[in-house]
Amino acid sequence: MHRTKPNPGRSQLSRRLFLTAAGAVSLGSALAACGGSNSGTSGASAKPVSQADIDKAMETPTTLTFWTWVPDIAQEIALFEKKYPAIKVKVVNAGQGTPQYTKLRTALKAGTGAPDVCQIEFQYIPTFTITDSLLDLRPYGASELKDKFVDWTWSQISGPKG
Repeated sequence: MHRTKPNPGRSQLSRRLFLTAAGAVSLGSALAACGGSNSGTSGASAKPVSQADIDKAMETPTTLTFWTWVPDIAQEIALFEKKYPAIKVKVVNAGQGTPQYTKLRTALKAGTGAPDVCQIEFQYIPTFTITDSLLDLRPYGASELKDKFVDWTWSQISGPKG
């Protein structure tokens, strides 16, 4: 799972972006899905977010849009929403494969309509990496999830600082 990068015009981390990233990390843990990427904001310039800030964000009422094609994801979403009752997850099946990625690229290019979190297959990650469309989740604690994945899987979704 990857967080799409916000509009480049924003210079500061917005509350929604922060909540989205924190939610993505937590949702990634709950779903046993991808937890970070090697693109987006450079790891060198991204400052770590404190656990207190993440905790505060997870207690702030927010709705996240999650694009996925997984048919029975409701149980995992329910577990996440139970753990973080202030966060509601709106699941959208935007298609699978090329149709979803076309919609996602269009929304990213338009600067509107992109989900907060989306599922991306390993082989498509580089196509979003080269366009700098993914948010680096390491400042939000994604690296702490590394032990939940086999090495070859983690290396496909994280950069050299991984």
